[in-house]
Amino acid sequence: MRCASRISRTGNSDLRKAFYMLAMSALRHNFEVIMKFDQIKELEDEKFHRLTRSKEGNILKDSGYFEAS
Repeated sequence: MRCASRISRTGNSDLRKAFYMLAMSALRHNFEVIMKFDQIKELEDEKFHRLTRSKEGNILKDSGYFEAS
């Protein structure tokens, strides 16, 4: 799965500014957009915590590898 796409910086800067302001305004005033943003944010937080927990678990399982003999 690819990461999220981003607006290219090589394109029209006025167009990028307009889309950014449109998105920020919608996020501030449109309830449906706010709810969708919160839903996406929760999924990203859950995914991040799952990844960090699995990495910590692997380190703890393999801790015997680093012991000096």
